[in-house]
Amino acid sequence: MCAKKRNPKLDLPIKLIFTQKGINFFIRNNKKLNKFVMADDTIQYGVSFSEVTPPAVQHMMLLGYIERIEIERAEFTSKRSELVDLTKILVYGNFYRQFDEEVSNAILHSSLVKTWNRNNPSNIIDEKTVVNESYIENLLQSGDVKKQILKEIASTIALNIKKDDKLLNEEKRIKLFLIERFVDGIRPVCWFVLHRFRNEKSYEDVIKDISDILELYLDRSTIAEYLSMVIMELLTAGENSNLKTYVDDVYRGQISQQKLMFDPETRKKLFAEMEKKKQFLSLGWSISNPNSTSIGTSNRLKILIYSRGLVFDNMKDMIDETNTQQQKGKNITDFYDELGSMTTELGLNYINYLDEACKKVGIRFKPLVYQIRNNSNSVICLDFHF
Repeated sequence: MCAKKRNPKLDLPIKLIFTQKGINFFIRNNKKLNKFVMADDTIQYGVSFSEVTPPAVQHMMLLGYIERIEIERAEFTSKRSELVDLTKILVYGNFYRQFDEEVSNAILHSSLVKTWNRNNPSNIIDEKTVVNESYIENLLQSGDVKKQILKEIASTIALNIKKDDKLLNEEKRIKLFLIERFVDGIRPVCWFVLHRFRNEKSYEDVIKDISDILELYLDRSTIAEYLSMVIMELLTAGENSNLKTYVDDVYRGQISQQKLMFDPETRKKLFAEMEKKKQFLSLGWSISNPNSTSIGTSNRLKILIYSRGLVFDNMKDMIDETNTQQQKGKNITDFYDELGSMTTELGLNYINYLDEACKKVGIRFKPLVYQIRNNSNSVICLDFHF
């Protein structure tokens, strides 16, 4: 997804926590699951890797196997490119899944399918219809039907992208790549309908509906870029804050603020110490289960950053006042003001850009800061509802 050639593997300690579907799959295949204590002190089951390929993670996500992902580390800045790639892979994966759901809903509730179902009550087409993937793929390859349908859906969109002077060449390349990736992910039963009813009168209406959905998700794809920048700025702030907390606890004024913030060798030595003592900053993703029936839990993505150093003023009073609640929320803008010199304005600016970008494409975005009772970590939560 980038012009630069990058390591195909993410060289970071990563925990993958599974949904029940994922657990069942791994047990059926005789894979051992590990028991983890997560950053929020909950017990979860999954697997851990010292390195992983982001596309493999995305594939498991699309299959509905992954519920949470967590990376613990004292220092993240040196892994910026890998984390940006992983963030984009996860955001795009979320969009691929939702695009497929919306397209499926549009096709299976179209007049094409309704007319067929009325005339063929014993052979209706709906969400439960199973189509052999190999069969439909062979059908579509015959006479390049799939390419023709892709052209019908996306040719105008692709032309507009190429002609858009506001886009950089790399942005154009990414959007053109995403067109094919989105359309390729449409489920087999929908491809069957598109192939079967190509000559019907209302076929063009269905193609128009799919094109509109595709255009929306291409616009939404820019969120991935903003989100990567926000995460990296928050991680940088978290690193510095964790580092200061560690130095205050261990060295008690022996290391100057100037040296702490700007001397690479000092920082490297301190981060190595923190790594050995498991003084970690944690980055987590909470991924909604596509099969969930609980209200408000589907089509959500949460990014969580846990840090010892990021603390509220008067946190004890806030916890005492809310002794019947598990957590207390606060607007992230207020929190940035409290952090003061330990962070930069960049993170807040990116959050504002992200908020505006989300509003434009119909995504609900809520950034919060809270602390979990009986846990020394403060949590920054970026909550997206698509």
